[in-house]
Amino acid sequence: HLIHELNAYRKDGLALYLAARQLQGADRPDLALPLIRSARARGLPTRRLQVEAMRMHALCAFQSGLLDETETSFRELHAME
Repeated sequence: HLIHELNAYRKDGLALYLAARQLQGADRPDLALPLIRSARARGLPTRRLQVEAMRMHALCAFQSGLLDETETSFRELHAME
């Protein structure tokens, strides 16, 4: 509920990132992945969140069996560091 309200208030991807984080923590990377993709596309407010979202994207892609997306995400993550 709070995440839905935050999403209506903010134009960036923070609410989507938080929802994805909850789903990942609940062992649902398949549901977290589209949210983290959208969160990254909308942008995140700090570099730390941007890096963490990229790491989470790579991990969710791996857990979902999407190896090409995993590789791409880890390459992007490496380039950010």
